[in-house]
Amino acid sequence: MSDAPLRKRDRTRQALLTAAQEIVLEKGLQSVSLQEITDRAGVALGTFYNYYRTREDVADAVAELLQRAYHEDIDAVVAGLADPLRIVAASTRQTLAWLVPGSDVGRLLFASGVPFLRFALDVRQRAARDVKAGIEAGVFHVDSLAVTQSALAGIVTGAAFDLHFGGLDASAVPEVAEAALRVLGVPPARAKKVVREPLSLRPAPSLPLDASRYLEPLDEVAPHVAPMAATPFLVGASGRAGTEAPRKPRRSRAT
Repeated sequence: MSDAPLRKRDRTRQALLTAAQEIVLEKGLQSVSLQEITDRAGVALGTFYNYYRTREDVADAVAELLQRAYHEDIDAVVAGLADPLRIVAASTRQTLAWLVPGSDVGRLLFASGVPFLRFALDVRQRAARDVKAGIEAGVFHVDSLAVTQSALAGIVTGAAFDLHFGGLDASAVPEVAEAALRVLGVPPARAKKVVREPLSLRPAPSLPLDASRYLEPLDEVAPHVAPMAATPFLVGASGRAGTEAPRKPRRSRAT
């Protein structure tokens, strides 16, 4: 985003989202009150409603921050790669690098009550795009795209969960990526070789994430509205989500 000084509305939004991330990591979403968020942000309780309706709306905004940070890291890792096989392998490895034991991202997604669904669907949609590109290029060979995507989602979701909670060591990530490629019809020897190629992975970001870095200035976007999430939970390896159902926006005023 721009390096220009933040306007008051953007500073207030950043303060609210920073406070929300900190408190949710400390005690979980269900134990957070709006008063706690506004107190830590240093704003009046009434100001909160110029930005969000509910605690869940703030959690959704935090999930959006995670999505954008995730795509930035994936884009950096796959930059310069043209082979769909290597793109999926790198995306899988980077996705799992975010969820190693002790990472703030893992704690937020798996243990805080922040909705995992939106983030997971976004990750899955990117994976679907990459898999389709590989099929079209003749790199991946599958009988059923839908079944393959579900199987891939199961591999990555299960590995992410086990990594975060200590059931799987981080050294096993290349093997997980190899299993994902095997599901896509990649020959075993090639899959094993590709997932062990040198790759500069980005560590999971520390929270709180900086809203001014990832979100457009408020004067340039419509008022925040929360998405309607009612889609089956699945996650893939590496496109932007299209799962939001817009609500009638609340009229807001600057504070």
